[in-house]
Amino acid sequence: MVKKELKVEGMSCGHCTAAVERLLNAVEGVESSTANLPNDVVIEFDETKTTIEDLKTIINDSEIYKA
Repeated sequence: MVKKELKVEGMSCGHCTAAVERLLNAVEGVESSTANLPNDVVIEFDETKTTIEDLKTIINDSEIYKA
């Protein structure tokens, strides 16, 4: 497991942070994610199952947030 921090633009409330966490936690290999306002997300994941680039793409493809 590795732990990485991302900057995510567009989060402005508790609903936003919860949405980002749900999005990331649904990805195979993600052990946990914690989003904090205004734009920090800490993700713990298994690099053999997903990559930080894959996770950024998932966030960006949501069309709500940008990593």
